[in-house]
Amino acid sequence: MASLGAAPALAHPHVWVTVETTVLYDGKKQVSGLEESWSFDKAYSEYALEGLEKDAAGNYTPAAFADLAKENMESLKDYNYFTEVYAEGTRVELAPPEGAVVVRDDKTILHLTYRLPLKQPVNVGTLKLSFLIYDPEFYIAFSFAENDAIHLAKGAPAGCGSKIEPPTGDPSKS
Repeated sequence: MASLGAAPALAHPHVWVTVETTVLYDGKKQVSGLEESWSFDKAYSEYALEGLEKDAAGNYTPAAFADLAKENMESLKDYNYFTEVYAEGTRVELAPPEGAVVVRDDKTILHLTYRLPLKQPVNVGTLKLSFLIYDPEFYIAFSFAENDAIHLAKGAPAGCGSKIEPPTGDPSKS
């Protein structure tokens, strides 16, 4: 089981992100990590594109988007990728992210997708796995996609489900 919550507002955000998360499983049907997909607001997307390399036709180069993904991941490291994972209230340690990519859609919105492996897979069985994606300083306002904000990847144990719940104030009790 997975649940996802958002923290209460304590300040004014400067960036708005809509999140979709996929819970990843290994061959033993254990949770092995999360794949997060962030869609940035239009203002931040335009700001992030300023100064990026363009080709002769005026299009952003794949190398520019790769550099932007790398820069984002290096910056997010200091904030633990704004992600906390808990198994029955015990915090689960995250491994370094993998596969970060940035793309731009036809509405000029930037999307950052990456995988956050767990250092040790979690055998969920009947355990409650919860995760929070939030900025405690509220510089970034995270919201969750209206439809299908949480996905269970192929390999999920039978009977697993997901729901979004508001946090209880203590992430270890969410």
